[in-house]
Amino acid sequence: MGLVNDPKTDLGLDYENVSFPSRNPGYTLRGWYVPAPNNRPHKTGIITQHGGGHDRRECLRVVPIFHMEDIPVLLYDASEHGISDGDGYVAFTHCLYIINA
Repeated sequence: MGLVNDPKTDLGLDYENVSFPSRNPGYTLRGWYVPAPNNRPHKTGIITQHGGGHDRRECLRVVPIFHMEDIPVLLYDASEHGISDGDGYVAFTHCLYIINA
C-alpha cells in the first residue's frame, strides 16, 4: 500500500491536526488524530510510533485495522522527525521524553 499523504487522502478517513508539548522543554510534537467512527468517548486508544528516519506516515497502514474496531488513533512525528521540533540530535532519551508525556 503506497500511503504517503494523510489519513483523508490515502484512506478516506477524517482526522485532526494536533500538536502537544514534548517533555523535552521547548519542543512541540505534531501529528494527526484519527477519531473512531463511532464518535463517543473511548477508554482505549492507540498511539503509534514510527521508526528512526521516518515520520508518522509510516504508521498509516495500521490505522484501518483500529478504525474498523472503533478505536481512535494518534499518529505523531517524534522529535526531529517530520514536522515536529528538534535540536538536530536524535537519541533514545527523546523517546523516553515522549513516553512520559
